[in-house]
Amino acid sequence: MNTKKLSLVCGVTFSACLSMAFAFLGSTETERAYAEGETVTAVTSEKTYEGFEMELGASVRIADENGGMRFTTSVSKAAYEAIEADYEGYKSITFYTLIARADKIEEKSVANLTMELGADGSALSDYVLRCKATNQPNGEADATYKAALVVSDSANYGVELMARAAAVVVDANDQINYIYATSNDNLRTMNEIALAEITDEEVTSDEGLEKYFTTQKATSVSYLEEGATEVSLTLPSLVGEEKVVAAFANGEKLTADVTEGVKLTNPAELTEGLELGAETSFTLYTDGNNAYTVSAQYVTKAIKTAEDLGIFNYQGTSTVWDGYYVLANDIDASEYVHAHTAKNNSVYGWAAYTYGLLGTFDGKGHTIDGITFGYGGMFLMVATSATVKNVAFTNVKFKAEQKTAVLAAYVSDLNSTAPNVTLED
Repeated sequence: MNTKKLSLVCGVTFSACLSMAFAFLGSTETERAYAEGETVTAVTSEKTYEGFEMELGASVRIADENGGMRFTTSVSKAAYEAIEADYEGYKSITFYTLIARADKIEEKSVANLTMELGADGSALSDYVLRCKATNQPNGEADATYKAALVVSDSANYGVELMARAAAVVVDANDQINYIYATSNDNLRTMNEIALAEITDEEVTSDEGLEKYFTTQKATSVSYLEEGATEVSLTLPSLVGEEKVVAAFANGEKLTADVTEGVKLTNPAELTEGLELGAETSFTLYTDGNNAYTVSAQYVTKAIKTAEDLGIFNYQGTSTVWDGYYVLANDIDASEYVHAHTAKNNSVYGWAAYTYGLLGTFDGKGHTIDGITFGYGGMFLMVATSATVKNVAFTNVKFKAEQKTAVLAAYVSDLNSTAPNVTLED
């Protein structure tokens, strides 16, 4: 990356450094010369003032579509009064923040980030932005001021930035004096800050934070089962050794355990208001600054093993499967025999059945291989308006029983459908 002006290097867009103004509104000739970058002689104070300090770290700016980093400085009433006392008869006190590319500051040390670096005639050097606070502390009360840098190119979200706050005092003799705030560690990239914020327990929304993560589309689908008190989500193929650190849906943080995979401990957050069969989505954020959008479907049962097919065990006319059932994967049923507890020999001809399968069985394009059917087949009864779809049965075997079948021995004549269902040797 080249080392042209910061406005180019980091894609900075500015007219007033966000809430900071470049215009210096001083009243003396010295102040004017300083503001315009003319050569001036300044004295750096070795003294620090308790209560004049930068906050630890930084925060991301989420005000609009452009990303940015924001640094905060506190100036207590007592600190302001102490500066006034030390510079009795002063002409002005003005507060600034320097924001710089860390890799251009010697040893990446805040001690080497000085006001002189910005005083090159434009208040903007090749790598340092000097921001004057718009809302200047005035000593009437404790105050804070913020400096923010807008970075419009997401490719620079990994660039390390650092900041240092300073007060510029023009004393009674028209001498410029630099007083630096106590600097806590604030060497950060925007990616690091966004990651810290999105994992913060107090952060309940990812609105505005998503821009700091690279969006990935997960090809897998998770199933949210009706009535489940805990749901393990299907993870996408993560990059390298990255781990999921937070889960959000519809802009709100989900109650989830992300220490081992991802488990929703309150899946109702995702399924409230959904009809069975409806789809929704959620976003998984990782420590690699990736955001994976994962689709999910609200179902009665996601069938993953041959034994799970035992849910379709007809036990009499009180047996009703009126939900939404899906195959989550291909199933090897070569060691499985599908049987029903009860038989139904009282049904003749076509009828509008109100028991058996009334809902939907969606195979999702998967295959059930090697299953053995006895009396009644999979469902025994396929009732009015039921749907069986998108499933293939291969290498099916049958027990020598009356009314054996694949799907059902009895199928209603009213609107039951079976699209994209195949039977292969």
